[in-house]
Amino acid sequence: MSIMIRRVGIGMAAACLAATGADVAQAQAISTDVECTDTLQGKRIKGDVTVPSGASCTLSGVQVVGNVTAAADTRLVVSESKIRGDVVVNGLGAVNTPQPSTAQLTDSIITGQLTQTSATTVTVTGSTHLTLENTEVNSDIVARHRSDVTVENSQVHGNLSTQGDTVVRSSDVDGAAVVDAYASRLCGSQFADLSVSTYYGATIGDGQACSGNDISGDLTFTETVITLKLFGNKIDGNTNVDGTIRRAYGQDNVFGGQVPDQLAGLG
Repeated sequence: MSIMIRRVGIGMAAACLAATGADVAQAQAISTDVECTDTLQGKRIKGDVTVPSGASCTLSGVQVVGNVTAAADTRLVVSESKIRGDVVVNGLGAVNTPQPSTAQLTDSIITGQLTQTSATTVTVTGSTHLTLENTEVNSDIVARHRSDVTVENSQVHGNLSTQGDTVVRSSDVDGAAVVDAYASRLCGSQFADLSVSTYYGATIGDGQACSGNDISGDLTFTETVITLKLFGNKIDGNTNVDGTIRRAYGQDNVFGGQVPDQLAGLG
């Protein structure tokens, strides 16, 4: 599954939405749930949008006051649209059998309904690759069942939880980041608390093309990491090794709290 959520800055996305605003305003609002199997353009949907298995759905210049959910084996394209609910894309069929889907979100805004009980969540499951580029997500991102994630030049105003190969570059994650990956690469980003479980290799700055990160809370390694690269990071909280790090390389790190002996020499 390949998912791309792309936005070229808040202003440009807002401009795109403004350009389609007249069309949306003139269109009759749809006050019911919608099953999308073709193209919906210039609509305001007061309900959920679902894409059934095997279908292709395009939302163009659409406002959705509800959730967008795509089943396994689907194609979802969203452009110049605003979604005020959850975005859920599933790549698993019956009995967790992989049935890859594709989704592409371009020049769109995901805002969500922030209430006492819920917030918007971008969720991807199984056989998935989720890419956020120049994007703002106002709540959590959850990637399950070995879904790969790339976050670049983006803002996540919530938690980030991954269970696949993970790249975060030049981005801000306001909530807790839990990276459970075969391999991870975190470069030039800002995190609150960061927890890393990476079996093969974790790169948290490499002193070259991958610049260091600013971690305002704790950095914790929870499982076995075969190779760790830790270069040029500023860690305000404690650095914890709850698992095992077999090989660690690095320098120019600033540790603000406690640090285990194995990593103390990487300052």
